[in-house]
Amino acid sequence: MSDAVTIPGLYWQIRRQAEAAVDHSGHTVFVGAMTGVEAGTAELIQGWSRFRSTFGDGRDPFRLAMRGFFSNGGAVCKVLSVGDAMGPDSLAAALELLVDDDDVSLIVAPGVVDVDSQTAIIEHCDFMGDRFAVLDLPEPARLSAAEAVDVAQRHAAELQIRTGTHNAALYGPWLKVVADGGTAFVPPSGHVAGIMARVDARSGRHHAPANEVVEDSVDLRFDLSDAQLAAVYPPLALDVNGGIAEPSVNIIRALPGRGLRVWGARTLATDPTWRHVPVRRLTLDLERWMTRRLDALVFETNDVVLRNRVVRELGAHLDKQYHAGALVGPVSELSWYVQCDETNNPADVQQAGLLIADVGIAPAVPGEYITLRLITRSGTDAQTETL
Repeated sequence: MSDAVTIPGLYWQIRRQAEAAVDHSGHTVFVGAMTGVEAGTAELIQGWSRFRSTFGDGRDPFRLAMRGFFSNGGAVCKVLSVGDAMGPDSLAAALELLVDDDDVSLIVAPGVVDVDSQTAIIEHCDFMGDRFAVLDLPEPARLSAAEAVDVAQRHAAELQIRTGTHNAALYGPWLKVVADGGTAFVPPSGHVAGIMARVDARSGRHHAPANEVVEDSVDLRFDLSDAQLAAVYPPLALDVNGGIAEPSVNIIRALPGRGLRVWGARTLATDPTWRHVPVRRLTLDLERWMTRRLDALVFETNDVVLRNRVVRELGAHLDKQYHAGALVGPVSELSWYVQCDETNNPADVQQAGLLIADVGIAPAVPGEYITLRLITRSGTDAQTETL
């Protein structure tokens, strides 16, 4: 049809629909116990109203954590019920169900705070190699900020000693929410997972899910002082083996005039390379994309045409990540490299039916510290004050 419409009437236009972008990022999976809900497979849930109609409403920590996820920007997730109660056997069965699910990026188990269970979740993420765990701090027996700091330090240290993982991060304290005309305290992992979804959609995986407002929460169980925060979120220090000496807990703080905000973005890693949550999650996302994108090339002939195609497709995606701000460098080509040629694919590798591509990236690292220098002048003299 001509673009010129000259008289009133009904006109048809036929257009080709653009292909939808394939989402390679995976879903957040919530694992938990809900009274009256039998154990089963992970169910895809879109929105809080759909969750309520499927699993019902309530004041239990799991359902309130789910509400926090959707209130903070989460849109779609999977929910895996373990039945009426969470225990070692029910958790193990739930994690086993997730082994064959290749559409998982985050695992959240709100309120599961004992070291053995969290270790099991971490070991599952490490074994699968394509997912990240958002964990909660346990509540201290004595309700004081000093006791909360002691519990946080001991809990994080034990998890780091047991796992040294870069596939998990620890968050606290618990949040105070309004529920059924009263208030309740809930684990923060659901809210944090929602914030991660919000930041992913707005800015990308490479942005730290930190300095973000925590919605659907009116207060904290404890508000730590600056000194207490420094104790659980210490500056980087390495031990004699070059590993991170002290683990970090990502703390939610009440900031005057700015509300409740997540104030940290570190993993439980001992390797300084994987210290930051966005760096690890970006890498996992790239690995997932590469796996799904290049899986179609299996059984192709390992020749120069195939190797050039691998370099071209990976390079185009990494270039896109650079322009999105996920990688750093003066120019795109200096922020990443892809090698897939005769050098790393010699004749014996080709005869073995293998194709090897070496991929290097320079991920953007969040800036945790900002130093301001205020310079005041009086005549020819200048004084500098560091803030």
